[in-house]
Amino acid sequence: MPDYPELLTPDSLESPLLPSGDEAHLPKARPTFKQWTSEFEGDTYGNKPIVDMDREPMFAELAILKLLQKDGWDGVWVDTFSRKYRTAWGREGLVRLTGERLGLLKSINQRADSASGCFDVYCWREDGVLFAESKRASKDRIRETQLRWLEAALRVGLEPSSFLVVEWHFSGSSLETNKSVGKQVGRPNPLSQSSVAGRARIVRGLDAEPEEKASPSPPYESLEVFFDAYDIDAHDKFLKWRERNWRGYVISRRSPSDGMLHQVDCGHFEHGDKSVSLTRTMKVCSRDRGDLESWARENMGRGLKRCRSCM
Repeated sequence: MPDYPELLTPDSLESPLLPSGDEAHLPKARPTFKQWTSEFEGDTYGNKPIVDMDREPMFAELAILKLLQKDGWDGVWVDTFSRKYRTAWGREGLVRLTGERLGLLKSINQRADSASGCFDVYCWREDGVLFAESKRASKDRIRETQLRWLEAALRVGLEPSSFLVVEWHFSGSSLETNKSVGKQVGRPNPLSQSSVAGRARIVRGLDAEPEEKASPSPPYESLEVFFDAYDIDAHDKFLKWRERNWRGYVISRRSPSDGMLHQVDCGHFEHGDKSVSLTRTMKVCSRDRGDLESWARENMGRGLKRCRSCM
């Protein structure tokens, strides 16, 4: 059973419905963070909110990692947006994973058939590993790709208690914790840490307890991501996806803020050199053009360019 920092102590359970139909009950913490209100000149990844952690600006993912580091964990922020592992902001925070730490991620990604969906923060110490997912309260939900990745992680042998959903909010919001009575406004009294962690489990099919309802369906269920940095077989999987979805659309994302929308049969994907991977640059694919355009606005902070050859 993991040991949590005080601010990340679970007080409830998140109960997503997995693709198999099983229901996973994951510990959930609901911390309050202070919002950064001073000027910030760095890359905000499409206007992601900035947390003030000990008078230092950072994304919530890094704030969660910092709390766990202070409590004796080692770990990284799995920064899928820029395709990096980070322990802090800036170049000095970039790290590489090797050995068993990288091996665990690879085994999960292979089982999930994709690296897309990995939880935001990956931590470890002698007594186990912990994957924490950052979700801003009333703003974010667990996505379909994350459910597939979570189920794969459970299938390779991790327990539900090895995961933590961090549903955070800013101080001063309507969800701010009423610390004087030890509970959140409009919610029941928090459970003890041992009680919540002890209830973390998988419920098979129709055996789910009626009071534990599954999370609502996530947005953009149709999206598939193919990228060499995530999966060595991404190129071949992208080709197979194109064959199955000949009326679909593809974003070719060259940087966190630069992406171009193509039709799936665009001639740009039919180059002559078969030794060159088409997924050296990230390919975000869907049969639904609207989902791709919405994804680009939310994750890239801008609209998409359109290919002049096919659009």
